[in-house]
Amino acid sequence: MENLFTLGLIIVASLGTIGHYVLESIKVKNGNVGRSQGYSGGLLVPKEELNSFLGIRKKDLQDFLNQFEKQLTIHTFNGREYYSADNIREVINANK
Repeated sequence: MENLFTLGLIIVASLGTIGHYVLESIKVKNGNVGRSQGYSGGLLVPKEELNSFLGIRKKDLQDFLNQFEKQLTIHTFNGREYYSADNIREVINANK
């Protein structure tokens, strides 16, 4: 009798786990993944790494930021500033 009870628990737990993953995969396919919980704008570059991303020297970074500060969008998470790679690309291409 005890083995039957244990087998029943294993089956119920397995079905619950499978059901959870099936429902999550359906949500992903339908695009119903909580958009408000995450950033969906592409790659974010921290301000500290912006000079490496742009391929410029650190001392030239402030000039770049001053020149395009009104066009660049700054995202702040946990007290750190990030720039969207797509936004940077658009700003540079628009000012060529």
